[in-house]
Amino acid sequence: MLTLLVLVAALVACVAGQRGGGAGSQHWKHGPTFGWRTSRSKSYIIEAETTLHPGLPPAGKLPRLALWPGLDTKDGLVQPIIVSTKKEEYAKCKTTETQWCVFASYLKYPLTQKMGNQVVMEGTDALTMKFKYNKTVGGYEQWLYLKGSMVSYVASPTGMSKSFYTDVECQQDHVGVVKAHNYTETKITLSEADPQWGLNPSNHAMACADKISTPDGGKTWIVPTIRVSESVALRDYTNSGAVKPGPVICAGR
Repeated sequence: MLTLLVLVAALVACVAGQRGGGAGSQHWKHGPTFGWRTSRSKSYIIEAETTLHPGLPPAGKLPRLALWPGLDTKDGLVQPIIVSTKKEEYAKCKTTETQWCVFASYLKYPLTQKMGNQVVMEGTDALTMKFKYNKTVGGYEQWLYLKGSMVSYVASPTGMSKSFYTDVECQQDHVGVVKAHNYTETKITLSEADPQWGLNPSNHAMACADKISTPDGGKTWIVPTIRVSESVALRDYTNSGAVKPGPVICAGR
């Protein structure tokens, strides 16, 4: 059975850019991504939410394929995990070929991960993830919802974040096709209005948005749908992100 420390090391690699190998070797590589990872804004995120429609996991249950939205902070990554891997890896997630294991998570650099309750999610279900900065905690609370019920929660003194982005990460020996999937009803609220914050996402490789809007002059940013393209690991994956940058706004949207 793989330990949590292995998972932590894998997730650290997403930020630290550790060396990955080719097919059949141990690797931690990144594919399609969309969102805002760098910002010179004085504003920070006080609330965010998005709903993932993951579709079916990759065939074969290879270790390990993870989908996640992330908020970078000074000391770590606020990062709910949606993972497909071997059945025996997570004691509380006995998944089938059509299911994912999901849990709230905060990765504190370099090797400390705080995890919420682990639950099984059908690929046909939708997972709503909400984040809120709590001054008393000194960081973000995160809630995961399935079918209207809160199933996993984490709060940690993470500090503030100016970034919000989605990622697809293949780890260990994972290779093969990763199906297209969507994030809907994405809403990001800043501490103060910044009319420029959401106009130019820094991450848009093999993923795009229907549109990006702000109804209140830059405090609230709304993306109805983020469309993540089908990808092939390892062909479309690198240490830092997908090898096929594309448009911010999806064609015809």
